Amino acid sequence: MLNFNIEFYSKNNQINPDLIGEKTMWLASEIKKSGESYTKIRSFYGECLSYKNLEFEDIEIRLKLLKSKVYYEKGRRTIRQLLFEFLNDRIDNIKNKDDFNYFLMHYEALLGYFKYFDENIDKNK
Repeated sequence: MLNFNIEFYSKNNQINPDLIGEKTMWLASEIKKSGESYTKIRSFYGECLSYKNLEFEDIEIRLKLLKSKVYYEKGRRTIRQLLFEFLNDRIDNIKNKDDFNYFLMHYEALLGYFKYFDENIDKNK
């Protein structure tokens, strides 16, 4: 169960600090503990990054398609519940181009923290 849902991406026209700070580090560690692979997380990020230069109307359409891909991967059991919930929650909260850009920053922070845990947790056992 995702314990870090969001209500908004920006605070005072800046990214919500929770989205790049300790809460995201905690979320990355939980996703790592769930057994998720870096490759799967990175593949969804890569797809989102490819939308960056599109108009928001096109981004909205691509995000709806991405959401269907997330459901597809969950149905195939190739992603874990926590990543499934994370992506659905974050996609649902993108309301404009700024939100999308903040989402990308948040996702980038998650990847950085996840890679740290991916490289260090297993080696310290």
